[in-house]
Amino acid sequence: MKTLMLGNEAAARGLYEAGCAMVSSYPGTPSTEITEFAAKYEEIYAEWAPNEKVAMEAAFGAALAGRRSFCGMKHVGLNVAADPLFTISYTGVNAGMVIGVADDAGMHSSQNEQDSRHYAMAAKLPMLEPADSEEALAFAKLAYTISEQFDTPVLLKMCTRVAHAQSLVETYLVILNTRGTLEQVIEAADLPYDYETLSKMIEAGAVNSTEVFEIQVTSADPQEAEKIANTIAELLPGRISQIIDGSSAKIVDYAVVPSHKSSPSISRYTLIGILLGAVLSCGIIILREVFDEQIRDEDYVRDTFDLPLLAAIPDLAGKSKGDYYYRRSSGKEVQS
Repeated sequence: MKTLMLGNEAAARGLYEAGCAMVSSYPGTPSTEITEFAAKYEEIYAEWAPNEKVAMEAAFGAALAGRRSFCGMKHVGLNVAADPLFTISYTGVNAGMVIGVADDAGMHSSQNEQDSRHYAMAAKLPMLEPADSEEALAFAKLAYTISEQFDTPVLLKMCTRVAHAQSLVETYLVILNTRGTLEQVIEAADLPYDYETLSKMIEAGAVNSTEVFEIQVTSADPQEAEKIANTIAELLPGRISQIIDGSSAKIVDYAVVPSHKSSPSISRYTLIGILLGAVLSCGIIILREVFDEQIRDEDYVRDTFDLPLLAAIPDLAGKSKGDYYYRRSSGKEVQS
């Protein structure tokens, strides 16, 4: 399922999905909404700091203690936080740390224009620059991976056009696969599975790139598959409304017991077996020919070693017509 999100809202959603535990920022358009939306998630501790320098130092303290953190500010605020920025780039982090900076090209709400990419080059820090809301969500999550892989804070550069624009972001499917949602399904349907097992049984995706999404459940028991799918359909709309303000999802159709099993397909596996057998047989034949070093006849000696053949002693014991010891000459069989 896709929903419209501001770029800043999508970035905040990315922080949540990445497991960010602490957000400390200083308000300044166009970056303010990232912290405002992040504060709506109970799993994230969010605060406003007295200034950008304090915000970055507080977020660094959380990362130093082993918790993923984020600090946000506008482009001129990065000037205030330049001191800890350059220091942290050398000290490294113990957990992922993302620094969100929003440039205001065109000075819609700022006293000057500034390109924050120069700070990334000067401090030798990686920077990710999303082009829309979907990338804002994805890049926020990717930033933590890069931060922890290379032991460094990562800059997430937004701009006014991206921060305050709306674009479609796949979020409902992410909510479906969260531990909280699936544990509610297990409890409501009284299933004998844990979260990881149930997650592997469920597949979901958009139908023909529309806002309608389909849920498929694979189980050895068709009645159980129907029960799980319909339980998800009943619980998911409420779960979505709890997480995303103003959102609503409705059931288009309920699951029914399938009339035939989806797998295994006997005809498909039989065909695959035949093809694999043919490939294996060809491989064995080729290998036998390649590694066969036996001397078969006089011509093999002449062609391989370029030596004259003085004599040949045939072994006729147990040989029958058709063996290479028999040749035809003028329509008659002659033994050699």
